[in-house]
Amino acid sequence: MIAAHLTTRSGWAADPPRGPIEDAPARADAKEWYGAPMVVADVASVALIVGGLVAEDHRSKAAPGLLLVGAGAYLIGGPIVHVVQHRTRTGVASLALRGAAPLGGGLAGAIVGAAIGSRMNCGDNDNCAIGGLAIGFAVGVAAGGITAMVVDDVSLARREASHGAPGLAVTPTYQPANHQTGLALLGTW
Repeated sequence: MIAAHLTTRSGWAADPPRGPIEDAPARADAKEWYGAPMVVADVASVALIVGGLVAEDHRSKAAPGLLLVGAGAYLIGGPIVHVVQHRTRTGVASLALRGAAPLGGGLAGAIVGAAIGSRMNCGDNDNCAIGGLAIGFAVGVAAGGITAMVVDDVSLARREASHGAPGLAVTPTYQPANHQTGLALLGTW
């Protein structure tokens, strides 16, 4: 650090800064988002589930497998990402959220669907409200699942920002295709 200091005998000039110049302090509440792999897993799981439903509509034998893999990817995709990020408790919370939200949404949807279905003019059909109940349950499960994905991917997939100290490193490299060795200069700042 170079500092120029002009002064007179009476000391009118301000004192120069003392010590090294430091970077601006990091915000204490700074968070990093690591949810991109979760978004990819969730999009894939939704695609598999929709593919399974379409396959079921066409009476394909692949339908159960697609639905099972899609549901499994939905259920454990996000928690695996949390655990890989060394946030095991958040992974358990993610698993609980992804399991409970569709069930809660399905229950609420079934209640609303049954209430709407029972107000329909069914005539002599005593089972008229069953269709509304089933549709309400299906819509509620889907809404609960999407809500769980959004909450998990956007809110839970955040961690305290870790900013490493600036530095340089030299590391050896080897390219097996042409048998070349060398050194690589890596920097963090």
